[in-house]
Amino acid sequence: MKTFLVVALLGVFFLGSLLAQQDKYPKEACEEIYDAIGLFVGLADNAWQNQDNADWDLGTSLSGVAANYATIYQVVCE
Repeated sequence: MKTFLVVALLGVFFLGSLLAQQDKYPKEACEEIYDAIGLFVGLADNAWQNQDNADWDLGTSLSGVAANYATIYQVVCE
């Protein structure tokens, strides 16, 4: 799972660096980013509902991914 998170973060940063040179992302891309934010927040919440420490760490990681997506959304979509 950690490998997935690392790959996802690298993908977000790579995509962000490629598209940051444009004024705004296309509307469809912004909708997908917005949906991804909701997905990661929901997954983090589900992980936090479980009292296991491993799930708590996963929830923290997923919330960080959601925060990164939210930053990208704020910069290039609003």
